Amino acid sequence: MNELNTYREKIVNSGLKVTNQRVLILSILEHISHPSADDILQEFRNRNRNVSIGTVYNTLEAFVEKRLIRKLETEGGVVRYELSPDSHFHLYSREDERVEDYFDDELLNLIHKYIEEKGIKNFSVDEIRLQFIGSFTDK
Repeated sequence: MNELNTYREKIVNSGLKVTNQRVLILSILEHISHPSADDILQEFRNRNRNVSIGTVYNTLEAFVEKRLIRKLETEGGVVRYELSPDSHFHLYSREDERVEDYFDDELLNLIHKYIEEKGIKNFSVDEIRLQFIGSFTDK
């Protein structure tokens, strides 16, 4: 099955109607790390495709609601989106608003074990989000 058919299937399975814009947004999210809505709009323009910023925002919010994608807000207030379904953390640089995924199964297991052992009274954890804030040194 090719990539575009996979995106179409994900959209259908979420209960949303398949549109070219929705398929393209999933494709962009697959290939650009943590884009903002403006980044996605710019990518449409780079591909000589027209779309309104409202369509981009509405589609992103619908995808978040249907759990096709995740939304994360940086400390600087920039909202970014990601397709990655795997549990992971984020590395965030204040200097350049750069966000990268950080995968660490050992840390994830420690957090889950801690929550399980300590428990949180009258609360059930559905998702864990952790963001490390610092500076990248690869400049």
